[in-house]
Amino acid sequence: AADTMPSAPQHVGRKARFLMAANRTEEALEPLYRTVVRLARLGEYARARHLLTVRQELMQSLPIGPRSPEALGSAVAAIMVAERDGRYAVLQQDGPAHIAWARECSDWEAVALLHLEYGNSFYALGQVEACTREMLLGLSVARQQRLPWVSAILTRMCFLAIRTGALDEAASRAREAVYAAEVTGDLLAVGTAYGMLSRVAWQRG
Repeated sequence: AADTMPSAPQHVGRKARFLMAANRTEEALEPLYRTVVRLARLGEYARARHLLTVRQELMQSLPIGPRSPEALGSAVAAIMVAERDGRYAVLQQDGPAHIAWARECSDWEAVALLHLEYGNSFYALGQVEACTREMLLGLSVARQQRLPWVSAILTRMCFLAIRTGALDEAASRAREAVYAAEVTGDLLAVGTAYGMLSRVAWQRG
């Protein structure tokens, strides 16, 4: 059943469960990692932390190298399940190293996500230019690799544009986010993007 499931983000959790039930432990690591990240992004931290613990226990029985994609998945997932201030502190210290590691592993989803979250950490410090730089880098990777993170990054950039009063840019980012989310079939992301578009309209009066 796991082999016939769609690859869209909303299905990775079910795929991981099917793989674990079939005793295909090593194959379950990647979808478990993606599920942890997705749940953390949705604010479902308890479930995300539980699945991260499950994943870490599974890894103990496998020969995992310290710079392997599996180890990277653990590092990224651990960052994502941390509380906001803790997550941003880690990224301010190790963000570039983690991004380089993700590139080394050709984990382009992690590259895009880390640029997004590294950018968010700069925004929390009031460094808008550095934040925008990181998000543009993440957006470039997400577009080149046709990743489902395009809409999330565009939605965040829409928020930044609203905060700086650049409402034309904000509207453009929101419309792009809607389209990107519709392409991937992520209905939650579609709704979020439309919400940002409504916010732009409200700001304009």
